[in-house]
Amino acid sequence: MPQKLDPEALDHQSIKSYKLSKYNHFIDYAEKIFLIYNASSSAIIETNKKYYLMLKDGANLDALPIDMQTILVENNILVPKEVDELSQIAILDKAKRFANNSLSLTIAPTLDCNFSCKYCYEKHKPIYMDQQTQKNILDFIEFYLGDIIYLDVVWYGGEPLSAKNTVFELTENINKLCNKYQVKKNFSIITNGYLMDYTVIQQMHALGIDGVQVTLDGPPEIHNARRPLSNGGRTFETIINNLKACEGKIKNLTIRVNIDKDNINGLLELKDILHKEGILRFAKLAISHVDAYSESNKIYEPNCLNMFQFSDFYVEHFVDEIKRGIYNIPRPPNGCGCGAIALNSWVIAPDGYLYKCWCEIGYENKKVGHITTPNKLNHNYYEWLSFNILDFDICNECNVLPLCMGACPDKIKNIGPGIFCTRWKFCLTEMLILYALTKKVETPLKAKEISMNTKVQEAIKTLLDHAGIPEVAEVEDIKVISAGKKEGSGNNPCSHEGQADCQPRCIQDDIGLNHAYHCHVNNCGGPRCNTVIDVGC
Repeated sequence: MPQKLDPEALDHQSIKSYKLSKYNHFIDYAEKIFLIYNASSSAIIETNKKYYLMLKDGANLDALPIDMQTILVENNILVPKEVDELSQIAILDKAKRFANNSLSLTIAPTLDCNFSCKYCYEKHKPIYMDQQTQKNILDFIEFYLGDIIYLDVVWYGGEPLSAKNTVFELTENINKLCNKYQVKKNFSIITNGYLMDYTVIQQMHALGIDGVQVTLDGPPEIHNARRPLSNGGRTFETIINNLKACEGKIKNLTIRVNIDKDNINGLLELKDILHKEGILRFAKLAISHVDAYSESNKIYEPNCLNMFQFSDFYVEHFVDEIKRGIYNIPRPPNGCGCGAIALNSWVIAPDGYLYKCWCEIGYENKKVGHITTPNKLNHNYYEWLSFNILDFDICNECNVLPLCMGACPDKIKNIGPGIFCTRWKFCLTEMLILYALTKKVETPLKAKEISMNTKVQEAIKTLLDHAGIPEVAEVEDIKVISAGKKEGSGNNPCSHEGQADCQPRCIQDDIGLNHAYHCHVNNCGGPRCNTVIDVGC
């Protein structure tokens, strides 16, 4: 955990009791930029060549200026020699997973769907939630409300808007319960967008369903082939019109693009359409990797990109964003928080049965219990909670472990570790360079300066040249580009004075609808405020 130190408390003798963190990453690009990133604290530090080489070598730490030593300790670049970083990460991960001050619910009012997507892993059934189950859900939530300070609800399916009346009625009643118990809440929905007309959008806005994720898989001909109606009908045009109606009503709108070999060449045309329609003025774009490992969609596996291929494409996507003058390069996440292995996180099916992972919803042998008996849970529940990423040597030895904590537990359980590692493991260097450089560039790049077909490394060079960085970085000693997380009274501290710790919620980010830590005060400036965790909700 980062240390809070007085610069005067460090001297040349005490720094000898520190070592370089095993989670440091040293990045030198063309001798123009020198970065140190720590996967444990998420800190991104820029320095000059002299100090970069001293730190990378690690032999003469006491020769570093005292002020620099303090910054390095505060951001976990240097840690006490006696600290076992792996054990520390394990303890903090368990504390986060088993925290009981919040409740996260993914509710499926139906398993029915009006689409027939070619890569879908869900087990669609014409099952809809009845009134008794809705009442039972309210009782289930009230069971927790006396002990929590935050509730997060994600509407899921099937297609949840096929049961829009259930969504709206339950949201209204959950709002009333939270107000009664003075519990903060957040509502979001994952929808294919086809039924989300202006009237529905108005109702969502009135009820506080602020987060919406809609998928578009490319320009019309590609999207309509991949995500048609159940009867084979076209969907692209209707979704575009519905997205335009969200302006001014939906606070956090994300357009997700599921990428595989079939549509990888369609993203640029889709971006052009979304810009032309004005949608990206108020919505964010997120690209996601299509994988096929479950029983229901394994037949689609030959169409999928491996993670090396997808990571390269991920970087190219952001190079194209820079070309367009959009400098939204994400910083790496910190400590994935999958609800499947968290104490107070549940997936609720239309019949009231409880699951831990939404990939398992609808499968009889995957149930963990029922909302009417929250204290009576089966062996599946305890199997999920006993999951421990440190049981796998490949993860214990990985220097990006704090960044992902193994990524998806469901994939690890079914396939094993190392197969579906986070994209960040394979594109960390390029993304950190882009992140750092976009902080230096004050004026947007012109379209002609980066061609659409430019290789990533050449594009980075163009960006470097545009930034006007000389052969040796213009940093006298050290500069904190992005501070590491700070120590506080809880797991996820805010820097906003007088506010409670940040609470987990779902927000929209560059990769879609994802768990994140969110301050109770908008943009408080805290290092974890709205920091994204790289796990899709």
